[in-house]
Amino acid sequence: MDLLALVADQRCVACAAPGRLVCAACRRALPWLGPPGCLRCGAAAAVSPCPTCAGLDPALAWVRTAVALHGPARDAVRAWKDQARTPVGRLAARCVVAAVPPPAPGSVLVPVPAAPERAAWRGVDGPADLARRLGRRWGLAVRGDILVRRDERPQRGRGAAARRRLAGAAYAACGTAPRRCVLVDDVMTTGATLAACAARLAGAGAAEVGAVAFARVVTESQWTGLPLGGSEEYCGPKESTTRRSPR
Repeated sequence: MDLLALVADQRCVACAAPGRLVCAACRRALPWLGPPGCLRCGAAAAVSPCPTCAGLDPALAWVRTAVALHGPARDAVRAWKDQARTPVGRLAARCVVAAVPPPAPGSVLVPVPAAPERAAWRGVDGPADLARRLGRRWGLAVRGDILVRRDERPQRGRGAAARRRLAGAAYAACGTAPRRCVLVDDVMTTGATLAACAARLAGAGAAEVGAVAFARVVTESQWTGLPLGGSEEYCGPKESTTRRSPR
């Protein structure tokens, strides 16, 4: 075991306070997303489907995310993806389970394929890690062999149009997809990756494709919920916060 990593994991990923992976104060400050206005993509919107859905492939039936990529959540993702702080995957799974209704029985979780070289450099494959943890908690099968990544160019830093162009040719399906698939990703930025993967799964035989992610990029105009934290022991939104289930 890497003793330096063990010591690092004893400090909060957001504020570096000694103790838990995410300290009580930062846990209370997690920016939970409120009930989705858009029943399809989960965005904060007054209408459904919303403008965010306009660029998404019709094959993507629904998307749900737990937190906004802001504050402690952004710090957690950075530690998870760029510093190989693998225990953050456990936190991400707890947050998704607390905020997102479980998919329908019989659904199969399909992690969005990471670029192998980048996953090796990071020391963790975030979507695959999250999918495994969610599979155990929800009692659902996980299939990491259905989608493959053909283009390893990173999308970080690209605009929405560039992301759509790159994602459209970056993924391919292998064999026949399960009837009901749920894509799993660590972060949803524009939805281009999820939409492209959904299109490939639908082309391979999936009748319905949804998606879940730990965090999503949210603009100030889209913000529906201020931080709603739980307690030090409970990682989830306030009990009074209601959520609409995916169909």
